[in-house]
Amino acid sequence: MEKLKESFNQERVVWETEKAGLTKRAVDAEDALKPVAEELASLKRQINAMTSAIFGTRITHLGADMRMKLKAAYTLVEQLYSRSQRAISTAAYNKPVPTWIKETLEKLGMLPARIAELKRAAARAGALTALIRAKAWIPDLEAEDIIKGYPDVKEDSSNFDNDDLRRLTKQMRPAASKLAEDTDLSHFQPFYDAEGKRQPAEIHEVEELVPPIRKHTYAPDINPSNLIHEEAVFRALTGINWSTADFQQLGRDEEVRALTDPQPSNRHEEES
Repeated sequence: MEKLKESFNQERVVWETEKAGLTKRAVDAEDALKPVAEELASLKRQINAMTSAIFGTRITHLGADMRMKLKAAYTLVEQLYSRSQRAISTAAYNKPVPTWIKETLEKLGMLPARIAELKRAAARAGALTALIRAKAWIPDLEAEDIIKGYPDVKEDSSNFDNDDLRRLTKQMRPAASKLAEDTDLSHFQPFYDAEGKRQPAEIHEVEELVPPIRKHTYAPDINPSNLIHEEAVFRALTGINWSTADFQQLGRDEEVRALTDPQPSNRHEEES
């Protein structure tokens, strides 16, 4: 009996030792998980704050799924980037667009000035079409007279006034619309001076695209200027021919060339 009691006591000591070891391991594991849990909770708060800063209160349909909220933010970025590349490609007459994200942002910064320039180029193309057509029908038409503006007097020696201008404008609108349809806008119409010399295209300055900090700006304490690497690419959207509306894939050789030789943003496109 004494031997059994002694054996039981020895086993009890071993059990207590093992229990203490297991308890310590459980406490250590719990302590190790605490910072992970805190970090995950903080990350969840940051995702909620970011999506709220972007979409406001219109995110209840996403529920509490953090993956859904991240996907919503990614979808916005993806669609904005895709539309930006399409706009840049169109403004460049479907020439190759930048590959690096930084250069895409720089091109976007130039786009307002570029659009204004394209408007002037389209006006030059339309005026050229009209003048060529007029010269073909009226060989003795002098461009120098047209450049001066409207005549002071009409053929009947009466003054040329605003009523005459309005009448001619109304009369010429149908012809102007037809000439606009006939005008070739598939290439950039450059500027020529009075001597007929082609002038170099204007090189636009990059406009700042970072808005000022406002009430709902996400993480206002972080400077965004250095967050995007100079050579970062939108990897999920590489290899796309942005000159097509249905996002056709580039050939493998063209894709590799685009990644290794991106279009620089500080070089104005060669206008044809």
